[in-house]
Amino acid sequence: MEGAQVNVSSNVARRSEESEASPRVQTPAEQNSEGETRTDVMLEINDTEGQEQEEPLISREWSWTIFRVPAHVREVDEGAYNPKIVSIGPFHHNEPGLRSAMEVQKQRILNRLLDRTRQLNLEMCLENAMRELEGKTRECYSEHFEGINSAGFVQMMVLDGCFIVELLRLYGKTYKKIFELTTFKRKFTPLNKLALRFFEPLRIGRGKLAKNISNKRGEYPHLLALFHSTFIPSDHKYQSLPIKKVRWNQYDNVPGKGWVQNAKSLHSAGITFRKKTSNNLLDIKFESEELMIPTLFIDDGTGPLLRNLIAFEQSNRYVAPFFSCLAVFLSCLVDTTDDINILRNAGIIIQVKGGNEEVVNLLNSLNKELEIDMDDCCITKQIEDINRYYKSTRAKIISIVKIVMTKINFVNIVLSYLSFLQTTSSSLFRTSNDDSLAPSPSPF
Repeated sequence: MEGAQVNVSSNVARRSEESEASPRVQTPAEQNSEGETRTDVMLEINDTEGQEQEEPLISREWSWTIFRVPAHVREVDEGAYNPKIVSIGPFHHNEPGLRSAMEVQKQRILNRLLDRTRQLNLEMCLENAMRELEGKTRECYSEHFEGINSAGFVQMMVLDGCFIVELLRLYGKTYKKIFELTTFKRKFTPLNKLALRFFEPLRIGRGKLAKNISNKRGEYPHLLALFHSTFIPSDHKYQSLPIKKVRWNQYDNVPGKGWVQNAKSLHSAGITFRKKTSNNLLDIKFESEELMIPTLFIDDGTGPLLRNLIAFEQSNRYVAPFFSCLAVFLSCLVDTTDDINILRNAGIIIQVKGGNEEVVNLLNSLNKELEIDMDDCCITKQIEDINRYYKSTRAKIISIVKIVMTKINFVNIVLSYLSFLQTTSSSLFRTSNDDSLAPSPSPF
């Protein structure tokens, strides 16, 4: 969560009014292959030479959208939240091991961008534009970062921002100019589409993004919020205010250990597990004694990805806890490897590597230090329907019958084994008697 600190809609702010001390600076025009002249960037910057730089004003309102993962949550899996290759933004800025190698690569990418555009004073224009956004950008973070001064913060954001945009542009193999990717003159922001294309291999369901999702419009506070939105049902909208709670009074339907019984118990009660084809992992459906759940692919990256999505939900009061609900639901279904076998045989869980015990440990660890209000649960109806069926007379009868049949089968197996032993013993006994009664050979 701490490594996704880039505003997706990075539009360059322009001043609405010019002062006498703010001359208009236009970058030199560039000629294309046909000799036509066009201008790619036009910024208005302040003439700040000789003037003392003022620290940006930071609002004291709770407007931040980027948080540091709490210490008690990090303790569950420290490595899931620490960047291993590159850091973006101030949280891990200048950390040993990340600074030396990747900062050099970032600078090379920025230099490549500047050389390609061949525009005079472009880097200065970018820094001045970022300086105007510094106060607003700092407000996005839950910490003040007093150790990073204004000049350092501006340079860091220009470097990281250009690195992210250029990375997405190269990965998407699009050759549009970098400034055309962040314009608002189009029906949707092209940068959003490039970002979703970049993150598509990380999708837990492994299903391709639907066209209406890959062309998502609107602004998101950072890349993680954009990625999180691709899992949300189309009829759900991000809230501009804290989510409105819907009261759920039927707490008596919730088992003591969690929301539902484990998969083995539900299966014994007559519930059949089936996989459901859906891009929404919470598109869980229960009807006619069938529990349909979308497929969850589990590999080395599943744990860190789920933990970061859950941490994002836990730290943001404007986001519905979809993955938090999924974590609790799965941890309830899975207690032992027997539960994993049931889900795996149904195609609900596909593990690329690792044994069943590793999957059990992963799913049971996702809800550690997790706080969720039952009123915010987004699969309330499914949970109530499952528990209502599990408590029904039909389910109890099926469970008893299965137990009896299991015991009968066990008795039959034991009887068959004893019968086999008896038959074998009798056969050996007869053979022994026949040998003892046979006449001894004549000496002549």
